[in-house]
Amino acid sequence: MKKLIFKTIFAILLVYSSFFVLKNCGVKKEIKNSKETTLYVVNETKDTVDVFLTVGADTNYITNVKGIFGILDSGLQGSFTMLPNDTVFYQSPSNKGFSGNITFNTPPMNCPPNIKFADGINIFEFSLNNNFYWLKYPQETIDISCVSGVNCRIGCKIDSLGGWNAGNGIDSFSYFENSFIYDNVGRIGVYPVGCDSCSKIYKPPVCDNPLKPSKPQPANTCNIQRDASKKGGNVFVIYKGKLKGTPAED
Repeated sequence: MKKLIFKTIFAILLVYSSFFVLKNCGVKKEIKNSKETTLYVVNETKDTVDVFLTVGADTNYITNVKGIFGILDSGLQGSFTMLPNDTVFYQSPSNKGFSGNITFNTPPMNCPPNIKFADGINIFEFSLNNNFYWLKYPQETIDISCVSGVNCRIGCKIDSLGGWNAGNGIDSFSYFENSFIYDNVGRIGVYPVGCDSCSKIYKPPVCDNPLKPSKPQPANTCNIQRDASKKGGNVFVIYKGKLKGTPAED
């Protein structure tokens, strides 16, 4: 009987301990004065949210999501759950770039998968710590792509050593975010629906039930970038809640 009680208590403590480690890994802590750029994910809402991370297969970059943000999956894509007001972060090793995308409540998809995501899915795209010596003009880049629609509001705060710009003389900002599906024209750092080349429509995803494309941006200001040699500081991708439709369409 004593052995059974001991095993039960041990199991409870083990579960609690595991939760504590995953919940508090990197929470409310900032890496300051780092030579590498650190990516934070912040849940600014009162809701629990599933977060999906997808990386590429280029071996100059991180190619396995396991361990990033506490992800248990292995491979090019994995997910983790964030509690309300939770924060996690990741910084790639100095010899590896970190490139991929982040989506909320669903994996990334080119076409609206069902009625739950009838307005499609937007993604946060990033390429960080990629100052490879064999590239002539290596650039760190970040953006919010609504090319395949919008399912949530994503914000991005830049707290870094500087150098970020959106081209066209726009180089003095520290925050950008997307809005409702047809309310993103004029927002720097955001690709409008169907506008895969930012200021024009080139080859957007082909879907059975395609979304009506937005007007393109008036200028190529969708990519936020900087010289990769200026890497360092913090980039915060912030989940700000679900979005559906627009005030004009509701």
